[in-house]
Amino acid sequence: MIIDNKGKLLGLINIIDLSIFIIIAGVIFGYFWVKAGHSGLNKIVKAEGYAEVKIVIRGAKVMDKSVFKKDEKPFITIRNQPYSNVEILDIKMTPRETMFLSKEGNKTVNFQDLSDPYSLDLVFTIKDKALLTDDGIVLGGNKIKVGIPIELEGFKYRLTGSVAEVNFK
Repeated sequence: MIIDNKGKLLGLINIIDLSIFIIIAGVIFGYFWVKAGHSGLNKIVKAEGYAEVKIVIRGAKVMDKSVFKKDEKPFITIRNQPYSNVEILDIKMTPRETMFLSKEGNKTVNFQDLSDPYSLDLVFTIKDKALLTDDGIVLGGNKIKVGIPIELEGFKYRLTGSVAEVNFK
C-alpha cells in the first residue's frame, strides 16, 4: 500500500503535511511568477492616466441653473453600477431649441422652445482616473464608450444621460 493505516505516504511522511507543503510551495511559486512579470493580468493594462468624458443630457427640467457647479464632485453611476465621485471640468447649458425652415425653404433656423422654458440640454465634462486597455478606456471596472448610459447625482440633482465623447490623457 502507498498510504498505510497511520496516513503516511510510503511509511515516511504524513499525507496531510505533504498536501500543506505543496499548497504553500505553489503559493510562493505563484507570487514570484507574478512578480517576475509572467502573469497575463499586467499585460491587459497598457497605461494609467485620466479620462475626460463628455456626458450629454437632453431635455433636463431645471428651474434653478445654479444647482450645477464646477466645484462640486457628483457621484456617477455607469450602466446601473455605482462608481464614485468625479471632478467636473466644464458644464455647458443651452436652452432647448426648435428647428424651423427659413422663408426661402433652403435652410433651417433654430429658436428657443418657448413651450418648455425650463428644459435645458446639458453637456458635462468630467475627469477621473482611468485605465487604457486594448478594448478601450476603463473607469472603475466599467468600459467607457460612446452611448453608454451614465447617471450624475449631485446635492440637488440626479440626471441620466449618455457618453458623447471619451478622451484619455
